[in-house]
Amino acid sequence: MISPEDFKTIAQAVKNRTKIEIIDSNVNSVKRYVKKQLSDSLSFDEYLDIINCDENEFNKLLQVVTINETYFFREEKYFTLLDKMILPDLKERGINPFLWSAATSTGEEAISLALLYNKHYSESFKKHPVIATDIDVLSMDRLRVNRYGKNSFRNDGAIFHDLIYQNSTINDNCCTINSNIMKLIEHKRINLITDSYNEKLLIKPSVILLCNVLIYMDSELREIIIDKAAKILDYGGYLIVSSANTAFINHPLLELVQRDNSFYFKKIAREDDDK
Repeated sequence: MISPEDFKTIAQAVKNRTKIEIIDSNVNSVKRYVKKQLSDSLSFDEYLDIINCDENEFNKLLQVVTINETYFFREEKYFTLLDKMILPDLKERGINPFLWSAATSTGEEAISLALLYNKHYSESFKKHPVIATDIDVLSMDRLRVNRYGKNSFRNDGAIFHDLIYQNSTINDNCCTINSNIMKLIEHKRINLITDSYNEKLLIKPSVILLCNVLIYMDSELREIIIDKAAKILDYGGYLIVSSANTAFINHPLLELVQRDNSFYFKKIAREDDDK
């Protein structure tokens, strides 16, 4: 393991570049990764110079800092909400939506959204209705490679697995999603804290999934992210966060709604939206 002082230096370097905090449960993983990069011919100071100058090496470190724990239809209850209530509501209102997977990691969440979009809007496709973003570009490369193993399938989300099988090919225990589904997804790098959502997205999404990302932020940064998300969300649109993050959110543009065992937020419509 590296020394506590060296870890603080690494943590500060990551925070300076991204505003991301290394959470306690991931400290040892980061320490082990940095230790592995060092050798008799490479000192800690030299490694620090490398990550400060080499974007690819910094991205490799960032991939360890951000916990890429995801799988298809994670937090199943929210995808049931999308399938049974949100997408039918948007369709009934004549809205062909943009769906934003804001912290997509290796892409399973974005693919899950694309599969549901395909189910509900197959007769009225639009170009790239699903936007997949993450700060970790190396993890997002999985979307380009499009090969997903058994770890991408869990009991949570199992009620939607048939939808995956109907739209994929499985060889050598690897799942490859059909091209017509993958073409629905546009992916790009966004730092949720520092980037302008308007400039990066160029659209107003009707649904934002902002799951498993607020844990990296202190309360001030969480408020910044939620404020930016609330402002770019289309009026009458939906914001979904992880169950554990719901209590963090109190925003004048967002109404907390409960349906069955799920909590979500809906952007309060303007009066002229109903006219």
